[in-house]
Amino acid sequence: MGGANSAARHHSASPAPCAPRADTIWRTPRGMGMVAARVYYGWVIVAICAVTLAATSGARFSFGVFLKPIADANDWDRASLSFAITLNLILGGLLQPLAGAIVDRYGARLIGTLGALVLGIGFLGLSVADQLWQYYLLYGVISGIGVAATSTVLSAKLIATWFVEKRGTALSMASSGNAIGQLLIVPFATWLLISRGFATGFVAVGAIALCIVTPLYWLFVRDRPRTGETETTTSLRSPIDADGLPVRAVFAHPVFWQLTFGLTVCGITMAFPSTHLMPYAMDMHMPEMVAGAALGLAGGLSFPAALAVGWLADRFGRGRVLAVVYALRGLTFVVLLFATTEAMWFLAAIALGLSWTGTVPLSTAIAADYFGRKHLGLISGLMVMAMWVASGVAAFIAGFIYDHSQSYDMALVGNAFLGLAATVVSLGIARERLTPRAPTPVTSRGVS
Repeated sequence: MGGANSAARHHSASPAPCAPRADTIWRTPRGMGMVAARVYYGWVIVAICAVTLAATSGARFSFGVFLKPIADANDWDRASLSFAITLNLILGGLLQPLAGAIVDRYGARLIGTLGALVLGIGFLGLSVADQLWQYYLLYGVISGIGVAATSTVLSAKLIATWFVEKRGTALSMASSGNAIGQLLIVPFATWLLISRGFATGFVAVGAIALCIVTPLYWLFVRDRPRTGETETTTSLRSPIDADGLPVRAVFAHPVFWQLTFGLTVCGITMAFPSTHLMPYAMDMHMPEMVAGAALGLAGGLSFPAALAVGWLADRFGRGRVLAVVYALRGLTFVVLLFATTEAMWFLAAIALGLSWTGTVPLSTAIAADYFGRKHLGLISGLMVMAMWVASGVAAFIAGFIYDHSQSYDMALVGNAFLGLAATVVSLGIARERLTPRAPTPVTSRGVS
């Protein structure tokens, strides 16, 4: 009896020699074996989210590349064809809260897989479309649904579930996929347009969604970590618990409205560079190549800036870093207002690039810290919807201002003021602190 008890004590005191530690392995979700590597599986999730956002952003921006050739080939006016883009933006924006609520209920893996599938089908259909209503249906409606189902709302809930301590870094790395899509897929689509035509370009973009993103999501995404699988061996708190405030309490919380105001400003201030920057450059007698190079510089800087912003936010406070991002956004328009030299244009591009992709991941990380993860899909969906709708309205207002004043000055001043306002509002968000709990030993399942 004593020998048996001694053996039992020996067994409980130390794991079996062949049992691997939970922090030194990761498993594929389909049981494809155990890989000995010091990689937390959450970083695999981050990589998949980045690839997904690269595909969706590349798809959205590539349609602009094909716009003129399609209009010329079918003898359509650009305004009529552009309505497909308007429909895509409005529908994609309005569907963000619904997509978030569905993710909260059914998980990101299923919704992301279906979203990529729908997006791919929409673009494959565009390769054979020859009627205007078909573009409205395939790009405006079907692809709009696909974009909403694979947007940052999806990655927000997924990554916030996998990460706590490095949440800002992880969300920023995933969001950098937006910049990657613009830097890689859009030039690829342009090359295909020149060499093969827009139909081949649509097939290629659709194939990326169908043949890369769809299987990645279905085979390798897990909605939550397994028991004992934590971000670090002394994680501040378990990322598994689905805690969270009730939705009614979230709406009554000032931080929700502060974050929503900030993202609304983000949508407004990104509308001008996206739609009116090149016309403004021409009005300022700036060479088109200089303006194009400045915009390219902004896009190129957005990728390393996203990584740096996430890293800084996890170390110095997400609210404070978010305020700096909005300050840089406002500074962009102050510089543009007085940009009479090439150097000033590139200075504005640097400020814009540093603030391009930091707002959404930081806002989502702060929302997860304050409100928990239970309803994060719906919460982030509502905030992102405000951003998308504001962007569409702001693009129209800037054009309206120019048509009535023959100048963009009022629009630039308004954007600079909003950047300052968002900075002040973000500073009002208290620096969040994660209260560390007593670390618990990290062990594999089945080992005491």
